[in-house]
Amino acid sequence: MTEKTKAMLEKPDFCTVKETAQYLRLCEKQIRRLIERGELPAYRFGAALRIKKKDIDVYVEAQRISKY
Repeated sequence: MTEKTKAMLEKPDFCTVKETAQYLRLCEKQIRRLIERGELPAYRFGAALRIKKKDIDVYVEAQRISKY
């Protein structure tokens, strides 16, 4: 395996539904709902759903509230 391949595997650009849920501290069902509603873009590879880290960050920023 080349160094470039090793580096790519160490820092994947995609997260699983479970990893996304853990990162956002939500349940997996909520992540799947966000995907179904089109609020969080996802990609299907066979039966697996994957979410780009960049898309997670964009979603988080869109949820920011100015006043509480």
